Amino acid sequence: MALFFEGALCPICHEAIVKPIFATSGVFLPRTDPLSAYCDACMHWPCYATWEHRERFAQAYVRMQIENEKTNQYWTRVFLDEFSFISINPDLQTRLAHVYLFRTGSRINVPLPEWRTWMRRNRTPPTHHPLEAAAWHKALLSIRTALPTEQSLYRAADWTSKEKLRADNAAHELEQLVTIRIYNQGCEDLRKRLESAGLVCPHCQELTKKVRYYDKAPGARSYFVCGLCARSFRLEDFVQMP
Repeated sequence: MALFFEGALCPICHEAIVKPIFATSGVFLPRTDPLSAYCDACMHWPCYATWEHRERFAQAYVRMQIENEKTNQYWTRVFLDEFSFISINPDLQTRLAHVYLFRTGSRINVPLPEWRTWMRRNRTPPTHHPLEAAAWHKALLSIRTALPTEQSLYRAADWTSKEKLRADNAAHELEQLVTIRIYNQGCEDLRKRLESAGLVCPHCQELTKKVRYYDKAPGARSYFVCGLCARSFRLEDFVQMP
């Protein structure tokens, strides 16, 4: 989510940001699109609600969430129509539904154990602007029909694809760890050479023992920092003495 800090300006009215704010995260429009400058930014809700580009901007933001779900092993899609996109995370530490509204691009968070209650009541959930409340009620009509209970959310989820995604991710992570382990073994050999004879820095080309070794095993690649030129280098950057 875009950072909100004192002194930030609303990109629409160019006045100092005050709450309530609408914010997005990430860049979800091509750099050539004039609206890309508004991505990953905070803006006044009143400004955003009346912004002439709001609807196209909001739809692009929700489409990014739809694409992100495909590679997210924790959240799974359960509903999509012209008004909203819904994904859920059934983990006991989360147990939440995200309801993204196409009209505003905003997200309503609904605890899964409270889903049935939310579907039955007409009261508007906490929102930042009347437009957001109106978008929720518009989307609610079809959501109620398709997903009236928490159980219906679970039935709508494609758990098979998520299990495959988790398995693929686990296999990829294992491959990465193996690659990192082999790499760090090479770094250990280089460290021993450093202690005995020193190393030639690939940047300043000086032979020195004033090199600091940063051991990042087992989860990341280790690296070195030359004490003469203060530049870092990795195993693949090392230039061996003739």
